[in-house]
This record gives sequence, structure tokens and C-alpha cells, in this order.
Amino acid sequence: MFTSIRGNVAIVTGAASGAGLGVAKVYAKNGISVVITGRTESRLLSAKKEIEEQTPDAKVLVVVADNTDHDAVEKVVSKTIETFGKLNILVNCAQTFRANIKVEDVSWDDITAVYESGVFGAWRLMQAAFPYLKESQGTVINFASGADTTNVPHYAVYASNKAALRSITRIAAKEWGPYNINLNNVNPLNPSRESDNINDDPAAAASTEAVVNAIPMRRWGDIEKDVGSVCLFLALPEGHYLTGMTFDVDGGTTIRS
Repeated sequence: MFTSIRGNVAIVTGAASGAGLGVAKVYAKNGISVVITGRTESRLLSAKKEIEEQTPDAKVLVVVADNTDHDAVEKVVSKTIETFGKLNILVNCAQTFRANIKVEDVSWDDITAVYESGVFGAWRLMQAAFPYLKESQGTVINFASGADTTNVPHYAVYASNKAALRSITRIAAKEWGPYNINLNNVNPLNPSRESDNINDDPAAAASTEAVVNAIPMRRWGDIEKDVGSVCLFLALPEGHYLTGMTFDVDGGTTIRS
């Protein structure tokens, strides 16, 4: 039987849908108060409703925040502390997605959109959350990507951003280890990207069947059961000794030594 962390508090960015929402649902089901962030209030309120329908006694705080806004992170953390008085878990899921672009065709707008919403936004939140995570001996989970570890062509801007995020996570794991803060990366494989974040290129996009057939387990990951459960374990006392690692939650797609 694992230790209950009911009463802990988590910030989950990019939680209006997809993996972020899935993680927030799993946390809420396990008695963790969740602060969900994203750019669009209506979508966050819909996400809050979904969480509360699944877990009627869930404690959910909505904070509208754009990860590219340098001042937004302070608002997210301050609202969390103001409402719940502490912070135990930070999950960085928010990410603008740009892909199917050759290296020579990547624009500065592509770079800034991806990096500001991804690695830079996560880094700023880690810094803002640090004093409270230090106090709670907490957990940071950063969502990376197999596009980085497998070097997927035409994903240079997205994958390089994720590679930088994984590196920061590993280094912070060493620097923050003495405070008993654990930090890890999760590489999920699930059909959760929203159409407004995708640089659509039907000619270059692989069919769903081809993608699934390349997964050894021949199925997409379930956002709650497969991805959310890993994020829950990493936040438990039993998972706390794991730090500086990258967990490929992808059905064996990126098996590596």
C-alpha cells in the first residue's frame, strides 16, 4: 500500500486538455488540490467541471496564465500559496507545438513560440516555485518528448526545446537534491495534442494507424492510467528517491539502453 499524499497541492500547467488535464484528474482523485493553468479561461473552466464531475470533492483552482508571459508565473505561484498555503508538486505540461518544419525553414517566430511556452516557461515556474518546494521537500515533473531522444526529422525546434528542458531537469535534480526535492522528465505518447497547437501538414503527418503500429504495445497511452499514474508515483514518498530521470511512457516505442 502506497503512502497517501491527500492534502498536498499541485500546479499543473497546460491543464485545459490532454496530458495536463489527465494528470490533474489523477491527482484530484487521490486527494491532491490542483491548480490548473492555461491561456483560455473557458477551456480551464470546462476542465475544472470535468475534474469535479469525476471527483465531486476535488479542490480545483483555475488560474489563467500564458506561459510566454514572464510575469504570469509569479501570479500562478502567489495565487496557489494565497489559496492553499503551500506547494508540493509542480507539473510543467504547457507547450506550443510546432513541427513538420525543416531545420532550414524554422523561423524566429517558431523558435520563440516553442521555447517561451516550453523550456523558458517551465524554467521560470521552477524558479518561482523553488522556495515553496524547498519548504515542502516537493516534486517537479517536466513533460519532455521522445522527439528529442529519437531525433525525429522536421521536429528540430520542438525537440531541441525538449532536450534543453531535460538537461535543466537533470542539473536541477543535482542542485536541489540536498533539499530533498526530486525532479524528473516524463516522455508521454498519447493522442493529446490540440489542433490549435499543431502546425498542420497533412502531407507530412503519419497516419494514426502507422503511428500505432510502430508502438510495440500497439496502442496509444491512456492519459490517466498510463501517464497520470507515473506522475502520481513520482510525487509519492515511495517515488521520491527517483530523480534526474527520464521516464518514457510510450509502450516501448523509444526503448534504449
